[in-house]
Amino acid sequence: MKKKLLLFIVLLIMLFSTNVWSQLRASKASKICFINLYNEKVDVRLGEETSYVFIMEGLDPFTSTYLLKTSGYGEYKLYYKLSSEKKWDYWVDKKDVPYYCAVESGKSHCIVIDADGNANYFTLTEYEGPGARVCFFNGSDTKMSRMEVGTDWNDETVAYTEDLDSFVISNFVTIKSGNYSIFWQFPSQKRNSTWFYYPDSSGKNKEIFDFKNGSYYLFLAYTKGRDDYAVLYNITPR
Repeated sequence: MKKKLLLFIVLLIMLFSTNVWSQLRASKASKICFINLYNEKVDVRLGEETSYVFIMEGLDPFTSTYLLKTSGYGEYKLYYKLSSEKKWDYWVDKKDVPYYCAVESGKSHCIVIDADGNANYFTLTEYEGPGARVCFFNGSDTKMSRMEVGTDWNDETVAYTEDLDSFVISNFVTIKSGNYSIFWQFPSQKRNSTWFYYPDSSGKNKEIFDFKNGSYYLFLAYTKGRDDYAVLYNITPR
């Protein structure tokens, strides 16, 4: 009798724990950010008609918002326009059929307006564990040979991506918190074994960034005019 009672209690605890964990996972907030690669301010809305799960107006060119948490899961239209205009457009395919963007529990999503003013939408995954999180986005018009985070080029690297095509974003990579710099290299530089780094205020040395535990970072490369740039944004939810 005691053995049966003990087995019943164990099974009850397992069932309760499983249900609690499932509910926690199901209720985990989604996160959304918006990156503007167009050379004018842009407004975006994600939702339906007058009900939206994400709104951002007047985002400056070549910048990103923080990640915004939401529990408004579902599939929604993506509306966008230049801040200087009144008429809203929404993202459609070649046949003018609207795309629907999925907002999923526990996932990160990224709305992007590219250099031509076109919309796109990405879903990013991440590893659940301690550390800082960083994703790489090649928003330039050229393939990127390598983008990396570390103490020096190709030395003590904590995160990197190689052969990243134009307008491609990676998932979040979890790294040990610490002080690191960012480096990037185009195919033309690879032949000469040269690369770029983000400079400090003096312009002579590498900028050292504090990657904090639990924070989110966007390593963004982009093209402005005929020149290419890169920058690191802290997009930690606020």
